[in-house]
Amino acid sequence: NHFADLDHAAEALADELRLSRGEISAALSERLREKHQLSVRILPAEVMPGQVHRLDLHARQLQLSEMLPGAARRFQIARQVGTLEMREAIEALVAGANLASTEARDHLREHISDYLAGALLLPYRRFMRACEATGYDLAVLQRRFAVSFDQVAQRLTTLGRVGERGLPFFTATIDRAGQMTHFTAGGSGAIYPLEGARWPAWVPFAAFERPGTVLTQAVTFGEGEGTARHWFTITRTVDGDGVMCAGRSAVVLGIEARFAGDLAQARGVSLDRADAVPLGTPCLRCGRTECLTPAPARLASVLPRLRPGS
Repeated sequence: NHFADLDHAAEALADELRLSRGEISAALSERLREKHQLSVRILPAEVMPGQVHRLDLHARQLQLSEMLPGAARRFQIARQVGTLEMREAIEALVAGANLASTEARDHLREHISDYLAGALLLPYRRFMRACEATGYDLAVLQRRFAVSFDQVAQRLTTLGRVGERGLPFFTATIDRAGQMTHFTAGGSGAIYPLEGARWPAWVPFAAFERPGTVLTQAVTFGEGEGTARHWFTITRTVDGDGVMCAGRSAVVLGIEARFAGDLAQARGVSLDRADAVPLGTPCLRCGRTECLTPAPARLASVLPRLRPGS
């Protein structure tokens, strides 16, 4: 999940824009206007039903829905700048993947374009320095780079530059029904159950009861592996943009507990494996009728773990 050449190019462009304009959001819009003769226009939701962005080449406009919050607007502008200026590099990566179907190629192209937007908004070296200086403090990183929680989480899974690697995080997005809608392993080596892990005792389920609050939990899981691995997970809900059936979801950022000792979000949390919540087999295949964790016991994730016989 790291595209080295593209990341270097995005970092160089971000530094150029910052040096010439100072503020990245204004700089990106000016870049569109000056180099590509495109203006950014915010349109009412009723004008863009079911859409959050579109490129109108006739009007020479990048049109964004008013439903997009500030961080999402900046992401879409960065995405457009990146795809216009690095089209050849993107197409070379898509062609090099040797994918058989048009659908697969389109999906990869979209993924790379999203990656590029994140690399522009969170330039590698400056972002890495900020991570190390703050203990990967997510709230500070969001404010410093004017990005959202999920944008920071996704960028943290891409820090694989040789000689300058970040910590090995994974990230996942889970909807209110407990279904995994997105998963990126990054450098973590995490293995996620293919049908999604519906573990009511895991903190993402409690997150829906406390929207916008950052929750943490140490857990063990690792289906398909010889021994369950010990993870430190951080979760927060993020709200959809109000279109395309995008509702509230929980974004999870995870890392093996042995790497989590210096994280700002791990302060005050026991990283002793004996205190971790064992997640075990997901609900879809468990079959236990005496389980206490479904439905209201989602709150178990914020209560002390019951030990056998207690």
